[in-house]
Amino acid sequence: MKPAAFTLENVFYPQISVRANREHNYDGDGDPVLPSIKIHSYRGDGGRYQIALDLKKAIESDADAYEVKALAIGVFQTDPATPEDKQQAIVMRSGPQIVYGALRDHIATITARGPWNEYYLPAIIIDQDDFVFDDEDEQDLI
Repeated sequence: MKPAAFTLENVFYPQISVRANREHNYDGDGDPVLPSIKIHSYRGDGGRYQIALDLKKAIESDADAYEVKALAIGVFQTDPATPEDKQQAIVMRSGPQIVYGALRDHIATITARGPWNEYYLPAIIIDQDDFVFDDEDEQDLI
């Protein structure tokens, strides 16, 4: 095991909305809808990066206990010893999973006070389709 070449400075949630489904039924037909995510990245000065994770989870049947709309932003600082041309790729490989995990815990805490059991975002694999690119050249960094 080797240490990461970056650290998480903080995570914040500028937008979060959770709505309970009045029609929720644990024995309902169908499977709960999976959330959709979009990830944006922003490069700051001095090796600082932000990853914004935009999540939406709809209510489409009585199997869905909650509707969730959230924006979570993680601020990362890269190790100054990391070459500048490698910094963004390093943050983009692991940073989105860190932000998703933080959001997963936060939503579980919020929904634990709701009418249904706490809702945990499912484990997911984040792939290139989940990223929103302003510049097509950024795709090669992941």
